[in-house]
Amino acid sequence: MIEVRGLRKSFGDVPVLRGIDLVVGDGEVVSLIGRSGCGKTTLLRCINFLEEYDAGEIRLDGRLLWYRDGKGARRPAPESETRRMRQQMGVVFQQYNLFPHMTALDNVALGPRFSQGLSRADAEGLGERLLQRVGLAQKIHAYPGQLSGGQQQRVAIARALAMRPKVLLLDEITSALDPELVGEVEDVIRSLLSEKIMMVVVTHALGFAREISHRIAYVSDGRVAEVGRPGEILDAPSDSTLKDFLRRMR
Repeated sequence: MIEVRGLRKSFGDVPVLRGIDLVVGDGEVVSLIGRSGCGKTTLLRCINFLEEYDAGEIRLDGRLLWYRDGKGARRPAPESETRRMRQQMGVVFQQYNLFPHMTALDNVALGPRFSQGLSRADAEGLGERLLQRVGLAQKIHAYPGQLSGGQQQRVAIARALAMRPKVLLLDEITSALDPELVGEVEDVIRSLLSEKIMMVVVTHALGFAREISHRIAYVSDGRVAEVGRPGEILDAPSDSTLKDFLRRMR
């Protein structure tokens, strides 16, 4: 499981995370909802250590990630250890961040080749299977500029899966897409539910969150203000700010 305890993060004098506590169980899908700027994306970036954080701890399967205590002071883990930790997490962002000069297959195979030491043949075989999995078997030799936004995002999902992560972190992965392309990306995420992979999903699509999530966490003012099953959170919320948020979203 992932355990986040007392996580705090400020940008300068502006506190963004004010003591986040969150647990994601093995095979569980937890969606993060809340107003823009409440800290959802920052939390995701801290989980993967794309952002350093000021206090608190993150554990994966009981193992402390990213920092070590030494001589009374916290220090970052060695870079070699950080790289190994990060390989256990796949991240998909709003923007696809594909290499424009590389084909879909090359984008997907790059990580396994250079981070996990797979041969070119094995990495490309894995890439072909994953691109087929996300419905892009006919596009493996296409460049990002030849793909629609939805297709590029599906390549990005395949690239994340190619690292065979324990955890998949998804940050508003359909928000940059035209409405008619959203469904094809959501379908890929639905198809992953049978694999029992841990997922943390930042989304404003409440219907999609209700469908895929085991639990939903509402983030407000840098804290998890309420967490529970989708029916509890979306239909019978307790927190007054969550009630207002849902009323505005609807």
